[in-house]
Amino acid sequence: MSARSAEAAAPRGRTGHHGWRRRIVVLLIVLSAVLVFARPAPVQTEAAWTDPEFGAASFTALTVPPVTASGCVVNPGLAGILGSFTMTFQLPAGYALANVSYAVANNAAMTGATVVTPSVAGPTGANYTATFGTGLLGLLGSNVYLGILVSQPSTTPAWTSPYKVAHGVVAALAINSSCTLV
Repeated sequence: MSARSAEAAAPRGRTGHHGWRRRIVVLLIVLSAVLVFARPAPVQTEAAWTDPEFGAASFTALTVPPVTASGCVVNPGLAGILGSFTMTFQLPAGYALANVSYAVANNAAMTGATVVTPSVAGPTGANYTATFGTGLLGLLGSNVYLGILVSQPSTTPAWTSPYKVAHGVVAALAINSSCTLV
């Protein structure tokens, strides 16, 4: 066998078909790296991080005013049965009775309050009255906080005023009952 034919019969090693593939892959990786890292510098603009000109403005959040409560009275009913509490209040300027909500709770902060619908009368002059019934709870004694708030209907969700709160107590058999503004 001649040296030339022995060379042709020998395995090609890394310079064969697979060697070219590797060279092409390495070449593509090098070209990609050059394209990524050899980008041109950004174009200069007139923008700056600071500017001697500035703007100034102010804003205020909407504040919904609460009702003005002028009194609270208790009607203990007959021996505490079917008694009621009546709060007298005035609406803030620009608000209607439709903007008012009523609730009862077992604390002055009105957390966990239950929305109720008392009997509302008025106006008499500027005064409205909201009468909250105690039902049969007055027989055993009732200790409740009554709340009235105003909402701004044009906002979603509605913005509300703080509750105007009264503390009502109907003692057992209507002895020593009271209602006071908190």
